[in-house]
Amino acid sequence: MSQMPRMPSVVATALLLSSLAAAQVDSTRIRQLSEQYRVPEAQLRRLTVKGFSMHDLEQSLALSREFVRNLNTVTSLYSAVQNWDDVRRVLELARQYNYEPSELLALRRPPQKGVAATTIAWSMEDIHQALERARNSGRKAEEILLLRQTRSWSEIDRLFATEREWRIPLERLLRARERWPWDDITTALNLSRQYNRPWDALLGLRQTRSWDEVNRLIETARSQSVPLETLARLRRVWTWEEINPALELSRQYRMSVDSVMELRRTREWEEIRQLFSREREWNVPLSALVQLRREYTWGDLEQGMNLGRKHNRSLQDVVQIKRREGLSWGEVDQRLTRLGAVP
Repeated sequence: MSQMPRMPSVVATALLLSSLAAAQVDSTRIRQLSEQYRVPEAQLRRLTVKGFSMHDLEQSLALSREFVRNLNTVTSLYSAVQNWDDVRRVLELARQYNYEPSELLALRRPPQKGVAATTIAWSMEDIHQALERARNSGRKAEEILLLRQTRSWSEIDRLFATEREWRIPLERLLRARERWPWDDITTALNLSRQYNRPWDALLGLRQTRSWDEVNRLIETARSQSVPLETLARLRRVWTWEEINPALELSRQYRMSVDSVMELRRTREWEEIRQLFSREREWNVPLSALVQLRREYTWGDLEQGMNLGRKHNRSLQDVVQIKRREGLSWGEVDQRLTRLGAVP
């Protein structure tokens, strides 16, 4: 019996011949590329062994010449990114921003540290944006990409613009932005410049107050020459209707506003004005007047003061004689007359 032809052998032979023909073509093309780009054939053949196709060889050689880079640099880039468009972009950015391609690759996927390290692989567009901002801000691209992990580019631009315009350390701005919207930060900065106050201290006031209230506190502190901290403390207890007369009396009689408000806790404004006025007019310590007013009317103290002037005695001495001996004002007058007559 005759045997049927073995078809697999025919197919295998055809494939073998095809492979040999392709290898011959590749060998010819490698030789041409070697001559065209003046690269040793052996180096190109080693790349084909590593898996580089003819297209890959042509791309790597063309980019190597265009960007004046070592062929190994270009092929290493391709091995890392597996995309010729990205290889070209890396080389373009390296030329534009004076970076080494390896440095840009490091930016593309920064080294991971710790359990919670980021797994972000930056796109070439993000790297481009970071490089552009690094050039304009004087910061490192790595720092900018770190900000980019949690912020939009518009937010980053605003941070840098605010830092530059107001000369504020970026770290302080970042802390403020963790708690405050831009509207509050901008208002605080404007008030800071207007009134020469620390902007972050103004944000501290803003925590429990409207901006109208903060503005009134600052304006009042400036116009009345009162520490802002004192006014803010008083406003926790007193209304502006109470604070304003206290500020007026404080300025008129050169008393601390705290002292005025302490008197206000138990006295009417008219009584407080009388105390300050008589203290100045009679040259009697305020503390003594406050004590005497618990026992005597202003009419009584007026009589006591007149007797003190008549007999060259202090108001406190006159009142003490009256209190100790239970005398009327007339009797006090007589008693002081007798005492004055004693040699």
